[in-house]
Amino acid sequence: MRKTAVLWLVLAAIAGGVLFHTSQRVTDGRAELDKIAQSLRKEDESLRVLQAEWSYLNQPDRLEKLAKKYFRLVPLKGSQFAKPDDLETRLEEEKVAENKEAAPPPAAAVKIKPPPQRVSPVLAPAPKPARDDGPKTAAEQPHRSFGDVINSLGVR
Repeated sequence: MRKTAVLWLVLAAIAGGVLFHTSQRVTDGRAELDKIAQSLRKEDESLRVLQAEWSYLNQPDRLEKLAKKYFRLVPLKGSQFAKPDDLETRLEEEKVAENKEAAPPPAAAVKIKPPPQRVSPVLAPAPKPARDDGPKTAAEQPHRSFGDVINSLGVR
């Protein structure tokens, strides 16, 4: 055989190998891109669910009912407001207190306390919840879809 024919055969084999390698890398890249796109879709869906829950939890009527139920708030009276004169004297008192704290005490006045003894605290068990309705947030329910949340809220 001639040298040129062998050279062309070797070059064709190298080109085929490079083509196969490039083709395989493209296929692997597309598969990885599909996985990333799927992950993004899941994150977008969970974000929509969280936004729907946030909108429901922040409804003004609902918050007003909860505030009345748990806080027992009353309107402010005029006597509860601070006067400008009170604020000025309070600022002056704070400055004096800061200056006293900034000055180091004399060496004779420093008392060294003995190290505290270690006592193991007795911890009371945490109270159990009154009832368990299951997971309450989307983080605890990663497989809920946006449609499930809308249906559970009764929105049509």
